[in-house]
Amino acid sequence: FIGHLPRITARPDQIKQLRQTILNLAVRGQLVPQDPDEEPSKRWFAGLGRGSKSQKRKDVLSQAKSDEDGDSPFSPPIGWIWLKVADVFEVAGGIQKTPNRTPRNNAFPYLGVGNVYRGRLDLREVKKFELEDGELERRRLEPSDLLIIEGNGSINEIGRCAIWHGEIADCVHQNHVIRCRPKDLKIAPFTLLFLNSPLGVEIMQRLAITSSGLFSLSVGKIREIDIPLPPLPEQLRIVAKVDELMALCDQLEASLTTAQTEASRLLESVLHNALNTPASSQISQLST
Repeated sequence: FIGHLPRITARPDQIKQLRQTILNLAVRGQLVPQDPDEEPSKRWFAGLGRGSKSQKRKDVLSQAKSDEDGDSPFSPPIGWIWLKVADVFEVAGGIQKTPNRTPRNNAFPYLGVGNVYRGRLDLREVKKFELEDGELERRRLEPSDLLIIEGNGSINEIGRCAIWHGEIADCVHQNHVIRCRPKDLKIAPFTLLFLNSPLGVEIMQRLAITSSGLFSLSVGKIREIDIPLPPLPEQLRIVAKVDELMALCDQLEASLTTAQTEASRLLESVLHNALNTPASSQISQLST
């Protein structure tokens, strides 16, 4: 597959579609081989945590969609399981920005809509607002938290999702950014791939409600999203393969853009030189 990428991508505008294809294959279990000896996701989920919630997990498993189900968005490989976000993440809204949040004596950085994009964070401008006593402990972002944009004026931007790696100390999030904290940190990277994949985006767009032209997701809607989870080792392989292919796409995009730019400059040079010759009128007509 990798060896064929340069041949099937002849223009920079094809790279975007190629990235979407890679994500689509990845979240459907078609990018890396499966290993039948790996612990199935059902067994992993059954052992997730301990205590009084074990019965609840059994109830979830009894209702969970698996590879045998026909009503799932797709039929995943053996060993995968469909679970709701709420089954494996703690989902919480952020802090509403009000006048009493003006920075004073207890101000801390927060992430807003302008900081969270698909698969990346833009931290060049991070604002602060005032927190109440004890609020930082309850609201502080932790590494592997997934951040989802709750609303946007464009349906194509709804549900933008990125992962927090602890880039800024003592950082919280605004209410327009929904936080999903994984109950097992290892599932965060694959879940991020799924939510930003064509299928994940389609699911969130379908769940979004429209009010005055604004597409919006609520904490409740996010909790109900169905996500496919492969065995943990397979998740790691998928994420690694996607990273490898996306890096190759970056290289292809750069090389194609450079080649196109050089070709344009060459054409401009040729025309410039040609237009200063006796045949300039003919060249000018051909170039228009």
